[in-house]
Amino acid sequence: MKTVIFVFLLMFTHSTWTLTCKDYRGQGGAFRMLQPDDMNYIMHGAGQDFNSFKAYWEYMPADSKPMVYMTYTSLDLSLSAIQSYIQQVESECAYFGNDTFVIPQIGMGFTSGGKGYDDRVAAGELDSNITAWAQAITKYLHRPALIRIGYEFNGQWNNYSKKYYGKAFNRIAAGLRETEQVGTVWDYSADAEQDRLDWHDFLVDPKLMDWAGINIFSGASEPTAPSQGVPGSKAVELFLEEICDNPFQAVMVGESTPRGSGAQNGTDWNKWFGPYLTMITDGDYNFQNFNYINWDWNNKSAPYYRKEWDGWGNGQIQGTAIGNQYRQALTSGRKYLHAQSRDELYKIIGCTD
Repeated sequence: MKTVIFVFLLMFTHSTWTLTCKDYRGQGGAFRMLQPDDMNYIMHGAGQDFNSFKAYWEYMPADSKPMVYMTYTSLDLSLSAIQSYIQQVESECAYFGNDTFVIPQIGMGFTSGGKGYDDRVAAGELDSNITAWAQAITKYLHRPALIRIGYEFNGQWNNYSKKYYGKAFNRIAAGLRETEQVGTVWDYSADAEQDRLDWHDFLVDPKLMDWAGINIFSGASEPTAPSQGVPGSKAVELFLEEICDNPFQAVMVGESTPRGSGAQNGTDWNKWFGPYLTMITDGDYNFQNFNYINWDWNNKSAPYYRKEWDGWGNGQIQGTAIGNQYRQALTSGRKYLHAQSRDELYKIIGCTD
């Protein structure tokens, strides 16, 4: 794939600290940006707004707090809005302190009114925005960040072009990686229409993609782990099988929620939560990060309601029987990475400041 080469002029204006994270660490240079240096580690994340994350964080035991906070933005914000957004994300993450250090996982879209503007991104028309994002991250975000660039890249609701999406991703990723504190994520949806399910139509430069992502809900995107007795979704299975052919490729569940069944009392653990945790701990896959959406999808108030979310159910885990099982599951088994001190986390993901 031909990659457009261009230069972003970053202004490293902070004078009292410098954050640097390295890729190609360990195992013969296989590990990428913000990837835990042990393939058994799985970063524990939640969201997808501050109040929902905080409620989830407070419900989890002291030794099992989430360390990844998922949030969303748009590439084409104004300069002042970009700066305000990054300052807000830093403030929200800093709320939880340095002993239970939290990093953001940001979904960055480039779509408006159901139509992607990836063609404009690919043509360089938003280079000033990319530079502004890189500058704001460098200046205001005092921690590393995972960024899902054009998340759910194949979803018809985003309507990214098979012709331009990859070029747009590469252009954004090249600029953001100049910060040396961003891990880039290429995020797939198995809920897309049939003619958009082939991820090969949306390939990006592998040198600019640190993580592969997939979102897990229900139906076409339900939890899947055939080797563990969870047949699930064929699209999910095929994507993970190919991506995990590389034994060191970090994989992330970018978004997940028990769509249609919820998490309230009476919910059957084996309907979604059991298969979900079986999937992300399946040794055949390389999951090193998962993010749970702790939302009541029945909530009709902003920002929680969209008509297309009707019937998704209440996914909030706090105070439920399912939540209790979930908490217990995250304290046992494979090495979940929960919130810990900044210094300890930085050793694991290859960052120094």
